[in-house]
Amino acid sequence: MRKTTLPFMPALVVLMLATGCKDASRQAEITKETPVTDTAKDTALLADTVTPAETPENPAPAPCTIEDLEPLHQQIWDKRETLGRDNPLFFNFHGSYTTKDSLIVELAINTPDWQAQFRKQISDSPRIAFHGPAKPQRIALTARQDEGIRLQPDSAVFPTDAESASFTLSNLSGNVLQFGKPYIVGNQGADGQWYELPHIGAWEDIGYALRPGGTHTFKAALLPILNRNRPGTYRLYKEVHWAGDKDKFWVMTEFRLGNES
Repeated sequence: MRKTTLPFMPALVVLMLATGCKDASRQAEITKETPVTDTAKDTALLADTVTPAETPENPAPAPCTIEDLEPLHQQIWDKRETLGRDNPLFFNFHGSYTTKDSLIVELAINTPDWQAQFRKQISDSPRIAFHGPAKPQRIALTARQDEGIRLQPDSAVFPTDAESASFTLSNLSGNVLQFGKPYIVGNQGADGQWYELPHIGAWEDIGYALRPGGTHTFKAALLPILNRNRPGTYRLYKEVHWAGDKDKFWVMTEFRLGNES
């Protein structure tokens, strides 16, 4: 797959867009990565969708071009920076891109309440539409048990307000184990099913090769300011494969969040 183990470091990728109306010719796109979160469970949930800004009282303006949207694009990202990392909206708004005459804002939690927060704190432009999951995404995968792999948390319990949890992946086999940066963190819903804590943005494209007997420690982001994590059992899923074998599979471990040490 790729090379040796490198230190974990989230990727931040930002391209810019935004307001006005002239002519155009290029596509701009933004992706911003920050660690993961949950959904606002006490908010009314909608189906996943792009939610247009247009309403009968606030109709969309005349058509414009991608290039015309650049000032608005720049404005919303500048405004996001002024919010600061103490504001949950800073993390919930993590990306944007343009369509023919709209600026699509990516929200990790795309509910009416979060859309209203965006319009109040960042921009209420009718050019803006929203995209992202409105309800928890069920984890529909099966983890595999492999005697040559050990994945475990570095602590029995992490605080509920921890920004991340650390894990160690060990290669107990005689073969090279390969994997990338992506992972999935899940928590259990009231229905007993496991749901994804949203991961915000794109993954840094780095590959790792873990030699026999080697270990790799990494952090999984929990983002409590947005997720409002509660005590309980969580899961971490990691996709891996053996060198020379193209078939990838998932391994999983459980960990706890709580206020005990």
